Order: sequence, then C-alpha cells, then structure tokens
Amino acid sequence: MPASRTSPETPSGNGEGSPNSASKLGAGRVFRIRGIPVTWEIEDIRSILVHHEDMKVQDKAPDPTIISLAEEAHGQSKVGTVKFRVLPTKLDKIHLLSIRVPSTSNNGQLSTPKDIILALDDEFFGITTLYCPSPEDYKAE
Repeated sequence: MPASRTSPETPSGNGEGSPNSASKLGAGRVFRIRGIPVTWEIEDIRSILVHHEDMKVQDKAPDPTIISLAEEAHGQSKVGTVKFRVLPTKLDKIHLLSIRVPSTSNNGQLSTPKDIILALDDEFFGITTLYCPSPEDYKAE
C-alpha cells in the first residue's frame, strides 16, 4: 500500500497555503500610507481604514495593523506602514490606491479643514520614515 500523500500546497494538505489563499491573507504585503495629517494618531488611521468604503473585504472590515507612524522630515504630514490580516479587495491586484477622506469622517469624530487624500502603496523604495522621536527625546551635540 503506498504512503499517503498530502497536497503540495501545505504539509497538512489543507490548502491554506495555496497561492489563491495567499492573496486573501495579505501575503505579507506591507503598505505605506502617505498624506496623514500631523494631528492624527494610530487609532484615527485604523478607524479610517476599517470604515472606508474602498477598504472593504467582501462587506467585512479588513482588520488593519498599523506597524509604524512617524512625522515626515518636512513636518507637514505623517507617514505610516500598515499590514492587513485580510487584504482589501481593491488592494489585491494593484500597488497604489488613493482614498479620499471627507473633512468630517466617522460620524464627526475626525475633522479636518479640507478633504484628505491618503495614498497607500506597496512599492516604496528609498527612505520612508518609520520612527521619529519627540524633540524632548533627542538632542544635537
């Protein structure tokens, strides 16, 4: 009697590691978010990503994890990185997505003087600020 074979996709043969399921699980893709107002914090960004129409996953929330958030060197905006447990449908096959956030979002909880455009991309090279200490935490000698 031949030894039992499992699927080539995973050692257990359950298919969870198949190429088709990898994209649904985000496949380890990390996205940069540019254009974040300097007043926003991690929970503000997470809230936008959970509730924004362009971030839906088959009518479910995408469950984003904000990995980093830092002020850009020019001081006019912040940049962050995010990973999704389940990749939003619109990000599945593209590498850049711009989402418009109205000046009042999430039932008035976030308010800005004008609409905000957040740019999410996964093809970033060069310098991306991942951490910026507060002025109290560093000094130049």
